[in-house]
Amino acid sequence: MLIFKVRKCLLFCFIFLSIQPANAEIKHAHDEHEDEHSRTVQLTEAQIRNANIVVSEINPERAKSVFFAPAEIVANRFKTQVVAPIVDSVVRKRHVALGETVKPGQPLVTLFSAEVARAQADYVTARAQWQRMQGLQTSSVSEKQKSEAKTEFDAAKGILQAYGLKDELILSMSSDSKYADTLGEYTLYASLLGSVLEDNLLQGQHVESGDVLLSISNERTLWANVFVSPSSTFNVNVGTPAVVIVNGETYPSHVIQTAHMLDSSTRTRIVRLQVDNPKDRLHAGMYAEARFTSFLQHKQTVVPESALMSDATGNWSVFMQLKPGVFSPLSVKRGEEVEGGVIITGLPENISVVTSGAFFIASELNKVGFDPHNH
Repeated sequence: MLIFKVRKCLLFCFIFLSIQPANAEIKHAHDEHEDEHSRTVQLTEAQIRNANIVVSEINPERAKSVFFAPAEIVANRFKTQVVAPIVDSVVRKRHVALGETVKPGQPLVTLFSAEVARAQADYVTARAQWQRMQGLQTSSVSEKQKSEAKTEFDAAKGILQAYGLKDELILSMSSDSKYADTLGEYTLYASLLGSVLEDNLLQGQHVESGDVLLSISNERTLWANVFVSPSSTFNVNVGTPAVVIVNGETYPSHVIQTAHMLDSSTRTRIVRLQVDNPKDRLHAGMYAEARFTSFLQHKQTVVPESALMSDATGNWSVFMQLKPGVFSPLSVKRGEEVEGGVIITGLPENISVVTSGAFFIASELNKVGFDPHNH
């Protein structure tokens, strides 16, 4: 009997000692929970008002992911005219200046070219030959001769049209007209409504074929070239809405083109936006910033940046309102930035959080010797 009692006593002691660590762990967790809620600060209505403290109820929502990238405003190439001769010439007269608004059909620059002069002479000769052939009887000229004369006339006319001469000027040329006084001169005209963005000509200047003398662009609609890092995971496709930011002003836009190759100088992918410019505040060459947004797939808890407090070790917390005027810190994990704030985890649903004035509460809490992260 004595041996049985000793064994029973030892068994009881073993069970008691086995459950002590678990009880201690439960007690420790409970103490931490109690300690977290004991780290509170109470403010008066006057303090809340003077510190501009705002409390908001935070619940999960469909957040918008935000992506920013540098950009540059450039001319809309679909609405830009480059004025360049296709034959070596000399500048005789300019008709417009830098920044001037021009209309379709308006003269831009008058040039002289010896090659154009020869082409004009060839045209006059070909035209006279074709007119003579038309007046001859069929018995006096063969169909082959007529066809050759017509071909030479059309070719001579086409060359002058390619040089930029207007049809009415070409038709006015004849061997007995006064066109010989301006032989070799031709004028280039505007093909669209726009402003002169580039001016590279001087009176008497010799220019070669292909030299850009003027560029004209309609700036009512511009482009923004956005430089996207190749490592970016943000999905940008044609039609994706965006906002262009220039000097603090925002302009709605959308993606019209995306490059598949990297730019050789910046090593970035170019995404092109179209931007309306009704007030003429945007101009080619301006630096800008592009902002893209998209809805995240799942609901997330988002708080304003002003609601988050951090310590020296990088831990984050928010202040929850236990009751009016009483606040307590709650540790959270910071996630990615989205439109309207930052995604956080560790915050219960239907809880009221300080979204403005959290820094003041943290200062008051530290006055009484508390660290928001209990360090």
